[in-house]
Amino acid sequence: MVNSSDKGNQNVLAQGTELGGSPLTSDGTAALWSVTGGAPGGASGFFSSFLAERTPAGWISRSIVPPAAEQVGSGNFKYRLETATPDLARFVFAAGGGSTEPNGEFTALRIDRAQHQDPLQTYPVYPTFLNRFDVTDDGAHVLAINPGTGQLEDIGAGVGAAETLSVMPDGSTSECGLELEGQSFVGFTSTRGAGISWRPGYHRMSATDASRVYFETSPDEECFLPYGLYVRNREANGGGGATTLIDPGSFAHEVNLVRATPDGRSVYFVTFTNHASYGELPAAEKEISFDPVEKDLNEHADVYRWDEETDVATCLTCVLPDANLREIGEHAAAVAVSDDFSHVYFESASQLVAGEGEEGRFNIYSLSGGTLRFVATPGAEGEGCECAIGYDGGGRSALSSDGGILLFTAPSDPLLTAQAGLPPEALPEKCTNSVGNLRPCNQLYRYDEGAESLECVSCLAGGTTTFRIGGQATPVPNGLFGVSADGSTVAFVTPQPLLPIDINGTADIYEWRNEALHLITDGVTKAPVGVSAPAVNAIDADGSSILFTADEPGLTGFETDGLANLYDARIGGGFIPSSSPPHCTEESCQGPVQGAPGFERAGSLDFRGAGNVAGPRRQRCAKGKVRRHGRCTKRHPKRHHAKRRQVRQSGTGVAR
Repeated sequence: MVNSSDKGNQNVLAQGTELGGSPLTSDGTAALWSVTGGAPGGASGFFSSFLAERTPAGWISRSIVPPAAEQVGSGNFKYRLETATPDLARFVFAAGGGSTEPNGEFTALRIDRAQHQDPLQTYPVYPTFLNRFDVTDDGAHVLAINPGTGQLEDIGAGVGAAETLSVMPDGSTSECGLELEGQSFVGFTSTRGAGISWRPGYHRMSATDASRVYFETSPDEECFLPYGLYVRNREANGGGGATTLIDPGSFAHEVNLVRATPDGRSVYFVTFTNHASYGELPAAEKEISFDPVEKDLNEHADVYRWDEETDVATCLTCVLPDANLREIGEHAAAVAVSDDFSHVYFESASQLVAGEGEEGRFNIYSLSGGTLRFVATPGAEGEGCECAIGYDGGGRSALSSDGGILLFTAPSDPLLTAQAGLPPEALPEKCTNSVGNLRPCNQLYRYDEGAESLECVSCLAGGTTTFRIGGQATPVPNGLFGVSADGSTVAFVTPQPLLPIDINGTADIYEWRNEALHLITDGVTKAPVGVSAPAVNAIDADGSSILFTADEPGLTGFETDGLANLYDARIGGGFIPSSSPPHCTEESCQGPVQGAPGFERAGSLDFRGAGNVAGPRRQRCAKGKVRRHGRCTKRHPKRHHAKRRQVRQSGTGVAR
């Protein structure tokens, strides 16, 4: 158990997933957790946030927020965690929204593990939503949208030192500004949620030094138009900075920023804009070359990569006659880019590989190393498919760092996998969730590019799958599943009993690791529905630690209430709780029979002083006399001494 056993009788939340980042460090040795109210050891009565660190003796938690006497508002304000560095060494909080002025001003603060806090800026209105802030890896630069001006600023230097970053190419501050909610700054993440999850800043700025910052806003004097994509190079012009328009967007569609490289010098995005059109090509040049080109001749969205060095936006999916990317609303397309930028996954309604996929259905493809690969056809619009590559607001897919492993959810279909021995009825079109409602039977699928395999990891082997993954037992999509960076480990929530020891009929957390399936929760305790339902929160880089929340009293022996706790399922880990001796019964309560204690001389006889006065000191008798009955009398020889002398003189007998 990661959190403190005494947590104020509240459900524990793994803090970080809702921030677009991971609540667990990549090595699995530190984690964030919180409760909504005050807790023992906490310094705030609202949103108490704790940092837990793994030690040889167990997980030790301490409050991130400093004591009330040092807080902004002297303990009356909420301290809400907004974001953190990946190593969980520095944190950004929004302090404000107290009981007297719940919607009043708030102060952005940077706090380190030692509870040292730096006030950064004070704003007029307390935010009601997250993802307002971002921070570089070293914590030196903190980006925020000013709620008063709508401008993007770097406030990391401290109070009064904010630098406006939402500057247009002509050097003027953006007239339209950035929306406080929506996609103007945040964009869409490709793998938000558990496992490989990028905090928002990693795909909208240079995470190393914030020298390049990407933002989305409408052009000046035309704030009604969709957003365009801009980059601010703060090192250009001798440090004076310069802004470049990367993509203006189209009249009907906004550009969708996918992610930037760590140094910020390249960015991946999806757009309907044709960045380079050369007219109709000769028939011979229409063949797919599988080489990135700068030609975009179709009317659908495509994936582009813009590079600072060349100031050119290169179309990656234009190697196809018409990639026909699937749109998710008007703001995004179903696209994911791997951490090493070697793979681009996308969904298309076209049959792009001969003999694979179906025209008119959403087929998943992988583009890597100049090769287009068909992955699967998970569903079609109108079929109740809740799947999508990339981020559609539900975190329905995840990638390993090298892009070789893809996790996605889709309605069960016997045609999706090559699992032998499963009749069509084993993967029904609809199945029940944890509360008994029939829904599309969404399952979790794992695509392995190296093995050229697709496996349903949440389906019952050799039997009929009757439950969908997660169901209503998991309140948020982010808690459905996660994958480790190396792709070896998958953790997921399902009510489906996949192993004989799972007998509770409710949701449990399973681990798929190196082709073996394990049950992480006990499979016996009936899981509740709601906030305390089982959820997967994060996985470390090599899959040796899985962070999850569950309400299972007695799972480790450290639980003290019947509410959700935060756990770390760790290979080679675990701590043995201290066991109290059993209560005695009948004669065993008496213990072993012991003799009466010996007489001890009273200490007061040797002590002199007020309050403990000794009697008068007795006189010593003269030589040859002894004291008897209070008087000194002559000493008489003892008879046995004389007897011994007689024996020695006569030589008879033995002296003893």
